[in-house]
Amino acid sequence: MTPAELLEMNGRTTMPLVLLGEHDFDGRYDHVAIDNVQAAHDATSHLVSLGRTRIAAIGAQPDEEYSTPQQRTAGFESALADAGLAPVSIEAAAHYRRADGYQAARALLERDPRPDAIFCYSDLLAMGALRAVFDAGLRVPEDVAIIGIDDIEEGRYSRPHSAPSRSTRPSSPPAPSPASRPASTTRMPRPCSSWRRTPSSPARARSAADGRSLRRFRDAALRGAPQPARHAHPSGG
Repeated sequence: MTPAELLEMNGRTTMPLVLLGEHDFDGRYDHVAIDNVQAAHDATSHLVSLGRTRIAAIGAQPDEEYSTPQQRTAGFESALADAGLAPVSIEAAAHYRRADGYQAARALLERDPRPDAIFCYSDLLAMGALRAVFDAGLRVPEDVAIIGIDDIEEGRYSRPHSAPSRSTRPSSPPAPSPASRPASTTRMPRPCSSWRRTPSSPARARSAADGRSLRRFRDAALRGAPQPARHAHPSGG
């Protein structure tokens, strides 16, 4: 959705609006997104902490208005600058698919010297890069370390698996205590109108009927009206 489309929709509705995704907007709307700059910075800093110095990246899209690639490029370059390093290369990727990661990694591995680490802008790109390193007869992470962003489930089952950046998606938090649990999560009892109690035996049915007769007898006595006759049940029932 473009800013122009948002303005048009905002003029036609008073419904509260919350935006999800990675586009940049002008701040007039509530917007939920990850910090792409910090995520890329953390992922690249992790590679630096492993002692890698020839670090490349895959995923740039300089011609796109979509802000995610630009933000992740900024985080990548910032982390390298903090470490006193320069990027080996920032390879473009038309799409964030395995094939794009594979092709870009093949090009990087033909360099001399080749990179000793690759930061991928998504896990799917990283999985394509993994295959390219394998096809080149190299090892991950011994020869080339690879890291991606997203932490998708598929990446956890690749062999070897790519190291995901989780800086913006922490692991599941501990369950809140009853005192801190939001009221909206409290399990409410089922309304009484949704169920009906049915006597489970003739004896219980008679007991319920006796109770109703006693109440009628009592009410009639209080009003001074003639008392209705009461019928006793045979013994042993």
